[in-house]
Parts: sequence; structure tokens; C-alpha cells
Amino acid sequence: MKPPGEQLSDTIRSGIIATTLGMMGMSAKLLFSDEKVGWGKAIRHTLAAGVTAFFVGQALVDVEISSGLKMALLGIAGASATELIDFVIRWVKAKGNSEVAKVKTNGRKKRKS
Repeated sequence: MKPPGEQLSDTIRSGIIATTLGMMGMSAKLLFSDEKVGWGKAIRHTLAAGVTAFFVGQALVDVEISSGLKMALLGIAGASATELIDFVIRWVKAKGNSEVAKVKTNGRKKRKS
């Protein structure tokens, strides 16, 4: 068993590697895509890919697979993070719009004619 300080440094090192691989996967996806993406969206997606790959990397720490396959999984997790983020944003906006519509229609008082 490793001392706690060494375990922490291994966790940090593997987290940095996973985040970098995820961000590289997203960068490659954005570079090869025909879709026009603004700087803000590109940065948001790249950071989301890094965070997603970090969590996938932490989940794969105790899994016994080859390092090449693990790196491929981290890159794929990063590259597919945008679909998940975009879905969540669209869902939250739709849910918010429907709640606003409920409040606007229920808040009106009926006039007596």
C-alpha cells in the first residue's frame, strides 16, 4: 500500500492526464467538424470534455485494462461530452420556458363582462 501523499500525487497525475486527453479529443472533434463554432462555445465544450474525461478517468482507476484502451476511452468520453451538455441545456431551457408560460397564463385575472 502506498503512503497517502503518494496516492494523492498518483490521483492528481492521472486526473491531469485524463483531462488533457478529453480536451484533446474535443479539440480534434471541433477541428475536423464542418460546423461553425464560436470561441465561447468551443471553450465551453473543451472544458466540459475535460471535466467529463476526468470523471471517467477516476471511474476507470481500478479497472484492469490496457493503457491504450483507457486512453481511447478517455478521448471518446471527451469528444462525446458536448452532446450531453447540449441536451441538458436544451432540456433546462425548455423546462424553464414551460414554467414561465404556466405562471404567465395562471397569473391573469378574469374580467367580468
